[in-house]
Amino acid sequence: LSIPTSKVNDGICDCCDGSDEYLDHTTVCKDTCNDERMATQEKLLDMKLGLKKRVVLEQDIEDELERLELEAEDDIKELKVMEGTIMQLKLHEVSLLTMERRRRRWELFDQ
Repeated sequence: LSIPTSKVNDGICDCCDGSDEYLDHTTVCKDTCNDERMATQEKLLDMKLGLKKRVVLEQDIEDELERLELEAEDDIKELKVMEGTIMQLKLHEVSLLTMERRRRRWELFDQ
């Protein structure tokens, strides 16, 4: 840590251990270095834990995305089968309608 010379021996404790006020014996600086170090270590630990959670969540998201993609592929295949079935049913319907028209024509001629 470096501080400007204008802040040295100015009566304000800028360093956590008060070492910037070495000539001014009227200013009493409380040594807060250990408290600051502990607080910084706690923050670092929280950040590491958060990062681990994030990695796990990202993996969960990737797994879910892969599962959904596979499910979507299966749904698309099933939809194509259904579309084929619908097309067959429409062709069958046309065939039945054609047969019905022919039957009616024959009925008209038979009368």
